[in-house]
Amino acid sequence: MVSQEFRDRLQTLVHAIYECPGGGCGCCLHIVLDDTNLEDSHIQWCLDNSIKHGICREVAEMLLSIPVEDREEILNW
Repeated sequence: MVSQEFRDRLQTLVHAIYECPGGGCGCCLHIVLDDTNLEDSHIQWCLDNSIKHGICREVAEMLLSIPVEDREEILNW
């Protein structure tokens, strides 16, 4: 089970991505955050190919550390 502290941190970071200039539409995690591709392979693709910002990297690593079901619940999908 994912702690409330972890959930709060992840949600705060995701909201920050959308508030960043140039972030908009999920930024370099677009295929994960906007298109709801929450599988490991999609997140890993972002890490390998598109992530250039520290906050996006932290979100991706946090998402990879929890089961897909928790990702869906925390991100409200």
